[in-house]
Amino acid sequence: MKKFTILKGVVAPMDRENVDTDAIIPKQFLKSIRKTGFGPNLFDEWRYLDAGYPGQDPASRQPNPDFVLNQPRYAGASVLLARKNFGCGSSREHAPWAIDQYGFRAVIAPSFADIFFNNCFKNGLLPIVLPDATVAQLFDEVAANPGYQLTIDLERQLIVKPDGSEIAFDVQAFLQGKVTPVMFGSGRTNFGVRAFLDLFVENAPAPSAQLTSGGVVEPTDPEFSGFVFKIQANIDKNHRDRICFLRICSGKFERGMEAYHVQEGKNIKLATGTQLMAQDRAIVDEAYAGDIIGLFDPGIFSIGDTLCTGKKKVQFAGIPTFSPEHFAQIGRAHV
Repeated sequence: MKKFTILKGVVAPMDRENVDTDAIIPKQFLKSIRKTGFGPNLFDEWRYLDAGYPGQDPASRQPNPDFVLNQPRYAGASVLLARKNFGCGSSREHAPWAIDQYGFRAVIAPSFADIFFNNCFKNGLLPIVLPDATVAQLFDEVAANPGYQLTIDLERQLIVKPDGSEIAFDVQAFLQGKVTPVMFGSGRTNFGVRAFLDLFVENAPAPSAQLTSGGVVEPTDPEFSGFVFKIQANIDKNHRDRICFLRICSGKFERGMEAYHVQEGKNIKLATGTQLMAQDRAIVDEAYAGDIIGLFDPGIFSIGDTLCTGKKKVQFAGIPTFSPEHFAQIGRAHV
């Protein structure tokens, strides 16, 4: 899918609320193992009078003359204008694929279904959220002006109307916590797990700087540093082992390296790094800032401990712990 900085294109209106992914691309077209070829079947059940099935020649179909995308005035449209809750329903990535492969590069609506919204970003389709009143005005202007075009300036995050007026939008709202992605799935049946992990990797923020006793440690600093945030015993039922989980804050972990244990005041050898995924383990030879690794704990680690290399010894802020006396028990009052 092609990236763009500035898009100027004809606007096509989809004047329906709650357009779901089944309407965007019907289920019979999901059997294809390819990620291409879905454009001709966008809105298939509305767009054609005959029943659609995979492998049809689009030229043999019977277009519905009343459907908006079949009207000549919207030929070649690259901006889709929609109503609220666009993309609701099942979490199929085929929906943004079909929209993009038809020729749309951006979709404007008052709201989107969360999963569809994130799938758009993941697949190169730009979803723009604007207030209801603004979207309603755009619908009126599109209806009154054949060939109505909008210019979308992605770098400045502005929509420029034909009269030169501008509408601001924010594509980073979900990263700033103003829009929260919501996904559903089942680890037991492995439904939606890969989609969740892919989305998490795509949208998770980069490692940030951490405050230490020796100043701020940047993730790009060459010296290795990290802190222990969890210790778990007997993960492997066949061995009475203890694993401490280390969050790397800077530099590079290498299997067999030496690091300074700040709380113990001595160098220790990090013989083996482990990556854990559910019940599976894998040996880690290298890891970087932002990664989490498991280290064998012979009983020398505590939560909040710092490991580092280099001449400058740093210590990360401890993780809060609470003694039992800090908690109160609520009992039945005796009157």
